[in-house]
This record gives sequence, C-alpha cells and structure tokens, in this order.
Amino acid sequence: MMRFRGWRNDHGAEVYCDGDLLELPRLREAGADRESRHSPTGFEWGYGGSGPAELARAILMRVFPGDDLVRHPACYQRFKDEVVRALPREGFTLEEADVRAWRDRQDSRPEVEGR
Repeated sequence: MMRFRGWRNDHGAEVYCDGDLLELPRLREAGADRESRHSPTGFEWGYGGSGPAELARAILMRVFPGDDLVRHPACYQRFKDEVVRALPREGFTLEEADVRAWRDRQDSRPEVEGR
C-alpha cells in the first residue's frame, strides 16, 4: 500500500509517495478534455487553495491511475475540501487505504460521478 508524506523544508513544501518525490501529474493539453494547472508553485495542504487542489489531483491520480473520474474537478476538489484541507500544515502522512476509503464513499454522490 502506498504512503504519502508531506513536509516543509528550505525548498518549500515537498510530498513523497513511498519515498519518491511526488511530481505534478501530466495533464491533457488539447481537446475537449483539456485540463488546467491550478498552482504555479506546486503542492500545498492545510487550506483550500490552488496548491491543495494540485495535491488532491496528484494523489487521486497516483492511487487510481486508470480512473478518469478522479481527474474531474468535482472529484478532486471535493477530495481537497474533505481531506487535503484538513492535513496538518507542518507535515502529514496519508495512507492509500484512507484515500481508497474516501473514494468508496463518493460512489453514491451524483455530482462527483460526472454523469
């Protein structure tokens, strides 16, 4: 199971997944499914801004790589509001099982289903 860890150092906020630096996800840049980058400065957590939105999307895409639903703004913005916003600003650990449990609870929410 994956483990996400975030902390702050002289380089700013950094997030790791199983010891590897978590990168900003590759976005769709053309067509009807074009995606936009939210934060010019990367990941953040502990509040509800653009950096936390980037982190929410990156975590969901890492845990669910083939699930296009997690790329939908309604989904990752909700994850940001319910999970990433609540992470302690000084640093956090987030387990894959917790991310999966959150996603399982979303299946009955029509505004996240993207249909």
